[in-house]
Amino acid sequence: MNNIFFNKIFKFNNFLIIYLTIIFSCALILLSKSYLLEVNNSISEWTINYQGGFVRRGLLGELFHLISFKFDIPLRDTILFFLSLLFLLYYYLIYYFFKDVVNNKFNIICFFSLLFIIFPLAELEALGRKDILIPTFFIV
Repeated sequence: MNNIFFNKIFKFNNFLIIYLTIIFSCALILLSKSYLLEVNNSISEWTINYQGGFVRRGLLGELFHLISFKFDIPLRDTILFFLSLLFLLYYYLIYYFFKDVVNNKFNIICFFSLLFIIFPLAELEALGRKDILIPTFFIV
């Protein structure tokens, strides 16, 4: 009985790794293709900084501005690198959280919900936005 349960979890973990790798790859491909477009303004909220005066929401933008200025890297490349690391952390934490969860119908429906894991891919306007920070903080 215990061996059957272990095999079921092992198969789900393998499927989970493959599924999250595909989603992470698709997110990186779409993000890298869209971050240079001039009509894409989803990355613009990462560039809000303290240069124009004190604005309470500009801490990350100020950090990106300082890093890009210090290392002479374009600001968009700095933000793209940070978003890649953020997506990697997000999908790793999802794997770490779900690897030992018992597979019942409710958990599988929640796991494959569009509003959970593949939200950045389902809503392409949210791909480079700060919306990914909320579920990342919740899962931490």
